[in-house]
Amino acid sequence: MAVAHIVFFLFFIGFAVFAFVVASRKAEERNNLWRAIAEERGGEFCSNGIPGFSHSPTIEVACQDTIVRLGTVKKRRGDRRETYTEAHAPLLVPSRLRFDVYPENLFSSIGKAFGGQDISLDDEAFDHAFI
Repeated sequence: MAVAHIVFFLFFIGFAVFAFVVASRKAEERNNLWRAIAEERGGEFCSNGIPGFSHSPTIEVACQDTIVRLGTVKKRRGDRRETYTEAHAPLLVPSRLRFDVYPENLFSSIGKAFGGQDISLDDEAFDHAFI
């Protein structure tokens, strides 16, 4: 009986090592891709976490007067996990900037004719109902 436990334990350890090696290689391939993108754009590649586990590489690129940071985030959609690429950049907003959302009507249409701005959010129902 003890031999069966030892064999199972060795099999389990072997499988864990194999999984770690595969995850590390996959992370290294991803890092190489992100490094190439960073070099192509004149940016800096940043690697965070333990490869294959909490690994989340980012790229920082100088763009005019600010630094743009690209990275990925994983989100759950029901029973699936999807990976998205995010871009973050600090934005200095002038103190006179105003952002209002209100139902579109005759007066808002006149306001658009005189320079008011209507921003599309790619949601047809929302874009039609609000300005």
